[in-house]
Amino acid sequence: MKNILPLLILCLPFFAAGQDTLLFPGLLWDDAGYDALPAYPAETRGDAGNRKVDLRPYCPVVSDQCDQQSCVGITLCNALTIRWAVQCTDTNARWIAIHRFSPSCIYNQIKEGHDCKAGAFLPKGLQLLKTRGVCTLATFPYDCGDCTRLPNARQRAEAKRYTIRSYKRVFLSGADSSTIINNTLYALDYENPVIVGMKITPNFLGLQNDTIWVPFPVGGGTEGHALVAVGYDEDAGTVTLFNSYGSDWGDGGFVQMTFRDFVKQVKYAAVMELGEWADKINCGKEP
Repeated sequence: MKNILPLLILCLPFFAAGQDTLLFPGLLWDDAGYDALPAYPAETRGDAGNRKVDLRPYCPVVSDQCDQQSCVGITLCNALTIRWAVQCTDTNARWIAIHRFSPSCIYNQIKEGHDCKAGAFLPKGLQLLKTRGVCTLATFPYDCGDCTRLPNARQRAEAKRYTIRSYKRVFLSGADSSTIINNTLYALDYENPVIVGMKITPNFLGLQNDTIWVPFPVGGGTEGHALVAVGYDEDAGTVTLFNSYGSDWGDGGFVQMTFRDFVKQVKYAAVMELGEWADKINCGKEP
């Protein structure tokens, strides 16, 4: 017992962190609202598609959502920045940093509650981006200790410059495994970062130096979390995900899942079409 007690004490923070996140999911489920989104026109890939896609060179520095349940806001902003960098074919770290968007600008407006433990609905965040847009991270910095600030007049004006043209769901919430994989990979074939909503299990929280997440139990978990799918390797049968738990989590903030596990955990997936501001002709302009 003397040897076991210190081990239990050391593990308590991990258990507490896992329990806290599971009690306060960042992504709230709304199957009807998600299924009502316009459908992405995915086609059957067949054998002529890519075997591998990797958008990690276009990703910003990994975020740390701290104790806020802001994964929807962070994921939407990461997907926007990645897609903008893709359209500008720019992997320069400085360019990507300058062109990052503000998760707080989204999360603070869409969270379903007054404190930072409140989660958010994905459709609400997508609609906000279409109607109001989002300002840059430089204009509205992320504050780990405050999720109550709302955009002021200047920030709202900047956000209107960065609205999206449209958003689409990649598959229905009850889609079969083959549809989930085909449509997700099809979207990635066209270099679309895919916003995914998935069920997480307690072992997701403590991933360190892990390149692959194996949910325990596979298919388990009820609480939702949002991430960005940024690639796949069809020969290895894996999808690469970009998270928001800091660079010490997973493999520098990324993790892979096998197709088999991915289809059992994922419920939602969406892509966005950026506005005119992201067209190639505007790539050299400062935000």
